Amino acid sequence: MAMPAPPDAEPVSRRDFYVVGIGASAGGLDAFTEILRALPPGTGMAFVVIQHLSPDFRSLMDELISRHSETPVVIAEDNMSVRANHIYLMPPRKQMIVGRWMA
Repeated sequence: MAMPAPPDAEPVSRRDFYVVGIGASAGGLDAFTEILRALPPGTGMAFVVIQHLSPDFRSLMDELISRHSETPVVIAEDNMSVRANHIYLMPPRKQMIVGRWMA
């Protein structure tokens, strides 16, 4: 069954861009920071960061990444549209599926 388009969705042809998935354990912040420093601003890509962290502690990943990048850092929410030039973090105690809406 097809999922309904999010309210702020645009037609696919106007939203084509790469979505880059990056996985890391709790010690992966340094490597991800190096990636961000090496990339020019406005890459036209979206980055989805999946990090293995304890669900019992609040993650500071969004604040730490924001210090090293001008790209907006967002904690993913249900039915959120993925946009180019954004960094999305998986929220604690959640599973994440990134899909593509098509008319």
